Amino acid sequence: MKKITVTTAGKLVKVLVIEGQAIKKGDPVAGLVSKEGEISITSEVDGIVNAIAVSNGDFINAGEVVMFVR
Repeated sequence: MKKITVTTAGKLVKVLVIEGQAIKKGDPVAGLVSKEGEISITSEVDGIVNAIAVSNGDFINAGEVVMFVR
């Protein structure tokens, strides 16, 4: 199973996809607010969203898994 992770710590403000949704590399999947401002989290892979590991409002650390893709 493939993973989508974040490179910057921050607060997750919006998950933009749902489980079972097809995504492509480069698609925005969530929004994050960090010290640098608002950041769009994009998919690193093509596939189907299998599980979302975070919720809106969660604080996410750099390197943390946001979702799993099959």
